[in-house]
Amino acid sequence: MKVEILNQGGKNMKQNKGITLITLIMYIILTLVVLGILGMLSRNFRSNLNNVNVKTAQDVEHDKLNVQLLKETKITDNLIESGNSNNNNIKFKNGNTYTYNIEDNAVYLNNNIKIAENITELSFEVIDTPTKQTLTMKTTINNRTVVSEYVMSKTTLPPGQRVAETTEYIDTNGDRAWIPAGFVVSGIPEEEVIDDGLVIYDIPEGTTVDWTNPDSVKTQYNQFVWIPVEVKSTDTENSIASFYRSEWTENTATGGKRTTGLDAKLTEPDSTNDTTDKTGIADQITELTKSIYKYGGFYIGRYEAGSTTERTRSSSQTAEFVVQQDKYPYNDVIWGKSTSDVSEGAVYLCNNLYTPTNTNYGATSMLCTGASWDSMLDFIKDEEHNVVPSSTDWGNYSNSETYTINRGKYAVFNTSTDKLEKFQDVGNEYSKEKDKSILLTTGASERNSAKNIYDVAGNVLEWTTESRSSSDARVDRGRWLLQQWF
Repeated sequence: MKVEILNQGGKNMKQNKGITLITLIMYIILTLVVLGILGMLSRNFRSNLNNVNVKTAQDVEHDKLNVQLLKETKITDNLIESGNSNNNNIKFKNGNTYTYNIEDNAVYLNNNIKIAENITELSFEVIDTPTKQTLTMKTTINNRTVVSEYVMSKTTLPPGQRVAETTEYIDTNGDRAWIPAGFVVSGIPEEEVIDDGLVIYDIPEGTTVDWTNPDSVKTQYNQFVWIPVEVKSTDTENSIASFYRSEWTENTATGGKRTTGLDAKLTEPDSTNDTTDKTGIADQITELTKSIYKYGGFYIGRYEAGSTTERTRSSSQTAEFVVQQDKYPYNDVIWGKSTSDVSEGAVYLCNNLYTPTNTNYGATSMLCTGASWDSMLDFIKDEEHNVVPSSTDWGNYSNSETYTINRGKYAVFNTSTDKLEKFQDVGNEYSKEKDKSILLTTGASERNSAKNIYDVAGNVLEWTTESRSSSDARVDRGRWLLQQWF
């Protein structure tokens, strides 16, 4: 019995010893596995740490650029200028430019301050809508690409608001104009879009206006229409290619085409011919060109200059005029006392409507230049408003076909006396007959308007700053009742 017990005990000891060895082996194996795992974890940790360092470096460079762009895009109305921006370059309205230099893989602020580096690829994309501007920036650093988006809302002037300082205006089409300080954007829907003729009003501060009654506004306050001028990157403040005096050739599809050809006798006063121009007009034209270069356009009177009373050849040459509807055309006015003395007449009147010394307004006025007149014709001409060879189908000329007038007054030109008769009320309706010359008060007929500008074609002639160098005489445009050409 004991042997059995001993045998059994010995057997158990062997088994226990075996178990102990197996356990020992298991421990060794487990230890090796653990050590292997720890080694792998250590390698992965070091690798991940290196990756973190790389990613951190990537994030740092991207964040540098991101912080800058966030600052720019949070500035109210600091939009990107599309004409001065491209895939690797963007310029904000405040003048700050961000440029990606592919040679050293860096982004520079205003070409001299390094914002971010080690950027292998970068691209900008700008999407413009009437209400917002979206900037998408795509950067690649060490094979890691990040796409960032910045949205800038466009603020624009609400219709009918007077501006205290010259302010950019954006219409529903996304087109831009500038509203001079002291003026009001029209609150009439048909006058709020640039391509249709944006109208601004000179309405005193604090005045309540009923824009639902257009007639009351149009007959009380001076009005002007924005004429856009294309300014290219190759232009300078002293020379704008699309702003020039020109002749016109017939082109039925476009209502007339401008050409560069011009009679050498017809010139604008400038530094080269200032011997015949002692009026300061040459300097005015220089300032006008600078303004167009900066703002992309200018304003022209919506109506012919008007008087609140009928005028004759004995009327004052310095009496104030207005640019309002239903006024007597400011006719019988000289260009100046002479070609070198503008203390009276058209030049004097235009210069003194809005003077540079009047700080209530952010604009100055002058007599229309030849280039301004031609830019205006470029703007208004279309299939319904021919410029050449004739504008009789929409202007007020003696040979215009019969049409009706339903507001204002008219004066018949008496061919036997070679004089105008007294103005008469139109009443409910007046029919202007063909081969009959009549003079209309300003803005009397929608037929005689184009893009919210009235009486360009016919009615009375318009003085300009142009001169005929051979005779030192001055040039008129628009033409009078008996003529039909521009």
